[in-house]
Parts: sequence; structure tokens; C-alpha cells
Amino acid sequence: LAVAAIGAPMTAAAGGRTTVTWTVENRGVGDTIATRWTDQILLSSDPVLGNADDRILATVARDGALGVGQSYGLSENVTVPIAVSGDSYLFVKTVPTAAMTRSQSGDTREPRSPKVSTMLRSSARRLTAT
Repeated sequence: LAVAAIGAPMTAAAGGRTTVTWTVENRGVGDTIATRWTDQILLSSDPVLGNADDRILATVARDGALGVGQSYGLSENVTVPIAVSGDSYLFVKTVPTAAMTRSQSGDTREPRSPKVSTMLRSSARRLTAT
């Protein structure tokens, strides 16, 4: 599974809510074995996913197998942390269950947004705190 696209508004108020949209694709060689996984929306102060500064803004459960070449799109309202300032990055990450191995999950690269002035960016969009 791979997150193919992330979308969010260009501006959001610190401490306010904003909507994040994303699309996940099965880029593997077969249908998913797992029928349940989660998608996490994360905020990072740098362009590196997986280090200590990442904050989970939301976790969204997904039920049902996904056939090879199939995709799904979701959206979630998240709260922008009040203490966030400067450049930040928005990520969406698919978290497989223990039954789904790395080889079954396909493309493990996570799309990320470029850096933002003041708040967060998504899919090459600037999100500025107001």
C-alpha cells in the first residue's frame, strides 16, 4: 500500500481545525491479505518522517481488503496544534497490521509536502497559521 496523494488547505489557524484528504493505492502484486489497517496523519517540524518530532494528529481505521491496482480516498478533520510555528510538514502514513508484511505492503515511500512558512504544507501547498 502506498499513499499516493495528500491534500489540505493553504492556511489554517493554530489551534483550529482543518481538513486533510488523501488517497491510498495498492501498488503491490496482489490483493491485500490484511483486511484492516490504519492511516495516520502526522505533523513534523522537518521533512523526515519517523523521527522524534513527529506528532500524530489523527488515526483512521480502514476495513476491507484492497485489490491490486485499487485505491480509496478519505478525509479527516484534524486540529492544528496551537504551539506549532515555523516550517512544518504534513504526512499521511498507512500502518499495516501484523499480518501484512513489508513485501505485501508494496511501495513504502511516504509522500511528504515541502516545507512551509509558518504552519504546514500538504501536497506542495503552503499552510500558514493565522
